[in-house]
Amino acid sequence: MTIWEKYDKEQRTDYEEYLKMYGALSAMFNQKSSETGAPYLDSKFQETIYARSFNSEDVDIGNTGSLSNLTDACQEILHMFDEGTKQNTSV
Repeated sequence: MTIWEKYDKEQRTDYEEYLKMYGALSAMFNQKSSETGAPYLDSKFQETIYARSFNSEDVDIGNTGSLSNLTDACQEILHMFDEGTKQNTSV
C-alpha cells in the first residue's frame, strides 16, 4: 500500500479536484505560451490545498511579503472554489 492510498478517499478526491480547478485557471494567467499545454501549479498553492484537504497544518512561515500575499491569494481562491461547490450541489 502506498502512502497516498492510506489517505481517506474523499480527502484525496478533494485534493485532486482543487488541483484540477487551479490548473484550469492557470491557463488564463499564463504569460508565456506553453509548448506542452501543461498547467502551472505553484508549490505554495499545492502546500495550501494539501494542508486543507488532509486536515494538516500549513507550516509556511510567511517570511516575505510576496509569500504572505500568495498565501492570502491561495486562501481567496480556495474560498471561491468552496462557494462554487456549494452552489453546484444546491441545485
